[in-house]
Amino acid sequence: MKTRLKLFITLALCLMLCLAFISCNVGNDGNNPDGDNGDNPTTETPNFQYSEGLEFSLNSDNISYSVSDIVNCTDTDIVIPSCYNDLPVMSIGNYAFQYCDNLTSITIPDSVTSIGDRAFYGCTSLASITIPDSVTDIGCDAFQYCSSLTSVIIPDSVTYIG
Repeated sequence: MKTRLKLFITLALCLMLCLAFISCNVGNDGNNPDGDNGDNPTTETPNFQYSEGLEFSLNSDNISYSVSDIVNCTDTDIVIPSCYNDLPVMSIGNYAFQYCDNLTSITIPDSVTSIGDRAFYGCTSLASITIPDSVTDIGCDAFQYCSSLTSVIIPDSVTYIG
């Protein structure tokens, strides 16, 4: 029974990864609509507004990105894009938003499958977060010392909490 469950979860994750790749490349001819050099996130919706100041790291699989840091961001409501450089954003890295005092809410796209250790540690103003059904792993102390956070709904898809 456990083998079937593991197989099902593996197949579901593979399907989500495939859908993320498709959504990143639909209607994309390789050029961003704003004419930049491709350093900004791209998505399937041209009017999508993501938060500037997010930094991304290419994951070891070389086919997806992780949000790794936030630099010089004054946004209080952070929006993470589903794609960056035409590849899916699959995770929020360890310590990515640690001690981001001005952060009050965050929008996580369905492409994200994991939230790293201490990702939101010490975000004392964080009051709202919606974890999408795509997330399966939440790292250690991910929301520790988020004193304004009154509730978090953890979807059934989460199989590991550090």
